[in-house]
Amino acid sequence: MALQIVDAMNNAGAWNALAPNGATPSTEISATDETNQVRYGADAHSLRVAASGDAQDHLLRRTRAALDLSAFGELRLWIFSSRIADGSASQPFFLELRLGSAALALDAPGNTWHRYLSVARAGTWELIRLSLADLAPAVRSSLSTLQLRCIDAAMPFTCVLDDLAAVRDEMLADADAALLARLHERITLNGTAVPALLYVPGVAAPSQPYIRITQHHIAFADERTSSSRARTDFSSNRFALRPPSYGYNLYYQFEAVAANRSEQATLLEFILRELTPRGELIVNNSPLPLEWVPVPPYNADGAPLTDRALLYFRVLTYQEVGAAEPAVPPYHSVSIEIDQAQPA
Repeated sequence: MALQIVDAMNNAGAWNALAPNGATPSTEISATDETNQVRYGADAHSLRVAASGDAQDHLLRRTRAALDLSAFGELRLWIFSSRIADGSASQPFFLELRLGSAALALDAPGNTWHRYLSVARAGTWELIRLSLADLAPAVRSSLSTLQLRCIDAAMPFTCVLDDLAAVRDEMLADADAALLARLHERITLNGTAVPALLYVPGVAAPSQPYIRITQHHIAFADERTSSSRARTDFSSNRFALRPPSYGYNLYYQFEAVAANRSEQATLLEFILRELTPRGELIVNNSPLPLEWVPVPPYNADGAPLTDRALLYFRVLTYQEVGAAEPAVPPYHSVSIEIDQAQPA
């Protein structure tokens, strides 16, 4: 998977609370470690941000080792907020993200990239996607500073942030990698961790036992392909429209390869526990529906379909084509983005 964690949001001590002048400590905004509300990631922490009614323009800022994001197309961040923020007069945006580097500071004239964090519903986890296309090269190639600014303190708020990650979507490779991560060396037989592998013609298989994954079909999902384009990348003077998104179903076959039925059965049960008939696959820190696919055990003539130990699943995913485009005023339409990757 093409994913780089920018900040796991698991270390509140790395963030400094500052007054609007960027130098004086602030007591109106704070960052604390959160363990009760965590979205994804290997750690069991997230970052709780709290701001008082006097926190207008107060900041949370942190520095990190320089990170090259040139190969990534966007940032993704999970948020769980007490306030809605849709940019309207009644629900204004309240938190802004800025990025900087040693070569181009946060407030440098050439560093104009900033994003308002949108929240469609309070009290639930939401994924925020932010394009990096217009981030200055001097920052994108050497990111070292992150800043959150309270831009509306009309009412106090708290929000939990988790896993700020840079992502480059690769639909097939991402699903492959996520499935391997889910199954590879996650079960032990006879004292040895069982490998999982993607079937590639001509590549020798390892010694038994192992789990073989074969991606055998791709189907266009017209019912999950929308003609509308969601709004994204909100800032002080613009927003953008996400590129067209096309739904696809990726079909996978899982084979338990072992020397005897007992080991086969153990591997099949493990796969069923890990994937489940209606589950989800975490791809680039986002959930995609993962569904059991029924396959008839017999051909039309009544002959057994196969004597191999097989299971079938499909991943419901999507592919965006093109790039986000700045919206041109006047704006005559409203689109509401529904995360098609979430299971019903």
